[in-house]
Formats: sequence, C-alpha cells, structure tokens
Amino acid sequence: MVTWNDLIKFLRSISRTRLKGREREYISLFCKREVPWDNLLMMAEMEGVSGLLYFNLKNSGILSSLPDSFSGPLENICGRIREQTTSIMDEAEALSKRFKQAGIPVVALQGLSLMTIYGDPVLRPLGDVDLMVKPIHKFRLKELLYNAGYQDPLNTHPNLFLKDNVCLDVHTHVLNLDRIHSRKYLFPVDLSSMWDRAEPLFDQSGGLLTLDPFDNHIALTVHALKHGYSRLIWLVDLHESLLKLRGMDNGLEKIMERARFWHQENTVLYSLVLLEGIFNIQLPFRFKRELGITRLNILERYLLSKKIHGFTPRELFYLLWLFNIKGIKNKIRFIKESVLPRDEIMAQIFHDYSTHAKGSIYVKRIGEVMIKMSKIFNSG
Repeated sequence: MVTWNDLIKFLRSISRTRLKGREREYISLFCKREVPWDNLLMMAEMEGVSGLLYFNLKNSGILSSLPDSFSGPLENICGRIREQTTSIMDEAEALSKRFKQAGIPVVALQGLSLMTIYGDPVLRPLGDVDLMVKPIHKFRLKELLYNAGYQDPLNTHPNLFLKDNVCLDVHTHVLNLDRIHSRKYLFPVDLSSMWDRAEPLFDQSGGLLTLDPFDNHIALTVHALKHGYSRLIWLVDLHESLLKLRGMDNGLEKIMERARFWHQENTVLYSLVLLEGIFNIQLPFRFKRELGITRLNILERYLLSKKIHGFTPRELFYLLWLFNIKGIKNKIRFIKESVLPRDEIMAQIFHDYSTHAKGSIYVKRIGEVMIKMSKIFNSG
C-alpha cells in the first residue's frame, strides 16, 4: 500500500533537474506499485513540482507506461505552466525596458530570479511575480505600472498589481519590513550592498535586475523560512541554487561569508540541514560547523527533523525565527506583531475587519492562533 509519506518521498526524489542513478531506479520501482495517481497529481500541484514530475517521468521513458488518467492531466497541467511561465517572462522583459527608460532599478525575487538555472520554463511555475524596489522609488514604480495597464483592485493588498493573468507583488525588502516592522530584528534594514551587487536579468543594459547569486541564495533561504518551508518547490529552489554555487570556485566558503555578512548563519544552516535530509546531498562538516551546527538546540533539531520526515504545517517552523533574534524584548515584540499586526495587515487576514470592534477581532485572532498551534502540536 502506498502511503501519504510514500508520495512525499517519491516527489522529493523526482523534484530535481538532474536525476542520479539511484533516484532513477527508485522512481522506476515506485511507478510499478499501485500508486494513487490522482493523489500524486494533486500533491505535485500543491507543492509546485508538477513540471519536474512531468519532465523526469518523460525523460526516463516512464510516463508513456502510466495510466492515461494520470499522464493526460499531467501533460495538460504542464502545458498551462509552460504557457503561463512564457507569458510572464515576456511581460517581465517588456517591463524591464520600461524600468530602464524610467531609471528605476527593480530586482526580481524568488522564481523569476531562477529561470536561468531551471532553463525549461515548465520546470519552475511562476505564480505571483515578486519584485523589489527601493523605498524611494516605490511611488514612481506604481505610476509606471499604472501606465503599463496594471491595476491594484484589492484595497487590502495595496502592493499587488494585476494585468490579464500576471500578478505583481511589490516589495521594498526581502523580508517585507513594511508589513511586519519587527522583522528588522531578523534581517538588516540596509540592503545597499545587495543593490550594489545586483546584475541585469535579461541583458547587460540594465532594467530588471537579479541579485548576485550568493545574495540571492540568502534571500531564498529567508523566503523559505518565512513561509515555514511549506512548499517543496521552495526547497528545490535552494537545492538547485546550492548545486550551482558549490560548483563555483570556493562556492561554499562564499555562501558562508555572505551568510555572516547578512547575519543569516542560522537560516542558511537550517536550509542546509533540510537539503541534506531531503535531497541526500553531502556537505563538508567543517562548513556546517562554521555556521553553527554544533550549537543547534534540541528544539531546532527537532523541528528540522520533523520537516525531513514529512511533517509540514508551516506555523510550527516560525519558532525557528526566534533563534535569530537577540534579546528577550525583541523576541516579544516580534511575537506580538506577528500575532497581532497593524490594522492594515489585520484587514488582509480578516476581510470583515472594518465591521467589527478591534477588541473582538484581536480575541478572534488569538483564538485562531491558539487552536492552530494546538492542532499542530497534537498532530506532531
């Protein structure tokens, strides 16, 4: 009988751009079992790895032998992914020219920044396009987007811009400090060095930028933890980025140096532990020791172990942030603002926020958090 954990293990084995012999053998044997193909397809979509599933099954010569009820829908899904990703890339390139003409530096974050690593657009689906702009340029960028046909129809989400099937999410910091101010205890406010090292995304003429590969890796680790490692594709991003960087001269040492520069030794170390456990890569112990693996406490080890073994509720992994914050008062400020953020953020959480008294909404919010955490600990 194929269990839910078996499906997770299979998706992790196939979610990479280059399969090794042992992975090919495991995938071949797995596909000969009585697999609940509908569940596998649903899980692949939820985890953002449908394209990698299709790509590797097809290249391994296995896809044609699988039930049509699975291979047909998978091909359709990946056809839509290719079409959407290609359309977004074309739009991003058009916007890049507008950014250059306006003299507004804009950085592509997350998925869009990694398309050169994945190569084939079907391998990395793009949902929201995450863009980062300097705070001083945010108003001008919004005007530019309006002139390009974008709208911001959601009053509760003023940084989301929509046009046809493209959704842009505009940030001013890799950790959205304008959303949760106390995240300044997690990551430096001043990103000037990050901006100075940014590189053109499409050509050498400027416009839309991408972060230096080592800065980008740090940003990816922060993004994955911010979302509680809740989707496999974000760990695949880190895996593919790590493989590229470790192939460079002194690549691992440069990752370590950049982690120290941004005070992200813990977040980088967490991601490396997960990548070792999930993707079976081997990293020098010296490298992990320099980042602090011998100093991980029992709770940190426990949480990372739970993720490696398939436990996924993202809220529990937010606890890891607390080990990145110095000082009890700062930890308390972060917890308070994360649970009870400012009015405009609460309005994003509760769509009927304006029709209720603030006190009742706060009680409701605290109750929801407590119930959710109780369920997580009971299931863990």
